[in-house]
Amino acid sequence: MRILPALAIFLWSTAATAKPDAFSQPLPFLSDHERATVHLGNSLFRKSWRAAPSETSASDGLGPIYNARSCADCHFRDGRGRPPKPGGNSLSLILQLAPPDPIYGSQLQTNAIDGHKPEGRVSLTYEEHTFPVTAGKAIKLRKPVYRIVDPAYGPLAAQTKIDPRIAPPIFGLGLLEAIDPDDIRAGADPNDRNGDGISGRVAEKDGVFGRFGWKAAAPSIAAQNAKALSLDIGIASRLLPALWGDCTIAQQKCRTGPHGDSE
Repeated sequence: MRILPALAIFLWSTAATAKPDAFSQPLPFLSDHERATVHLGNSLFRKSWRAAPSETSASDGLGPIYNARSCADCHFRDGRGRPPKPGGNSLSLILQLAPPDPIYGSQLQTNAIDGHKPEGRVSLTYEEHTFPVTAGKAIKLRKPVYRIVDPAYGPLAAQTKIDPRIAPPIFGLGLLEAIDPDDIRAGADPNDRNGDGISGRVAEKDGVFGRFGWKAAAPSIAAQNAKALSLDIGIASRLLPALWGDCTIAQQKCRTGPHGDSE
């Protein structure tokens, strides 16, 4: 299945209009062929994946561990996700693990198919802190505190840090991909020479130009799609062909669980 190209064109085409689904509309100047590809990409974006084997093989392959069943579960109407309320849950919040944990991998998966265990649950609480602003005046700010509850394989490694992420808006990403790298480099200002308080840096490493993700780690929409499909849903692709998603060597039952190539 050509998942990544269709999703890429869908993300390239979305633009804001004055409708409830404002961020899910194709650009008005697209050809009929391009609009058809947009709708194909949108259907893949909203597809609810199932555990294999299922009656519909084109929709199976979920997990074995995962965060959400579809892209749209986290990016509601293609907009930004919201953190959960204290004591609640939200599919839009995921915990990345850096460096990748030797047992839990690159991300905490909070759901699992039948016969498998989720890696854990996310707990979010807030600490309130008071900061003086001017003489006699102060403001109160809340600091989020994240914990992993009921870890299925014991505690994280000592060096593993929790890196929370809220699902970002995804409309118009293709327009960002179309910008010439030289134009982005020209706008970089790492030393804030213009004094506007912004020290923008280019995310470039070993000749690879990053654009996507919270830290611009992914060089293309296809690469970002592949990472999300693998880590969030457990779906393999040409770029990340591991059929077990984020299951590590320490999770052998997970690695041998059902997947999209199961008989």
